Amino acid sequence: MPIEEYEVRDASRRNELPDPKLNIQFITPTAPVPTLELIVTISNDSPEPASHVVIQVYIDARAKILSSGGWVARSHQLDSADNTKIPVSVLQMNWSVAAKLPIWEGQVFRVNDEKLVVGLPPGIGEYTFGWRLSSPRMPSKQWFYSVVSSGSAMNVVELGPPSEHMRGL
Repeated sequence: MPIEEYEVRDASRRNELPDPKLNIQFITPTAPVPTLELIVTISNDSPEPASHVVIQVYIDARAKILSSGGWVARSHQLDSADNTKIPVSVLQMNWSVAAKLPIWEGQVFRVNDEKLVVGLPPGIGEYTFGWRLSSPRMPSKQWFYSVVSSGSAMNVVELGPPSEHMRGL
């Protein structure tokens, strides 16, 4: 099947736009209180550097932010697929070349040097976490996780983009 001209243009322009990606690593310390350290890193899958990115991390409002790691927090509600509201804290950090290096292809940057630590309520529970990236000339990206706590252990399940299970900002 022949490729249409617009498909060729679209494919060739993909390398002209930044393609930042965020990764959250959930670290569970061996403390009696159920806590999580979130290590947030950003990378770029395009040869075009990302100079300005708004990074938002969603943390279930039932969790307590013990150490914000320099992030600015505000309250928000996400819409789930069944139209119920999920209260979250939104932590935001603006990545800009005025303060940081551009995000170039193949390099992974830690978003913040200070620890981002979250305490979960004791006992059994399931908590929503996620992130959103916005950058000029790029559609916004979102990703979600479910953190399941048995009271003594935690498991992180990647839910993926919000299409099936919830709508973000």
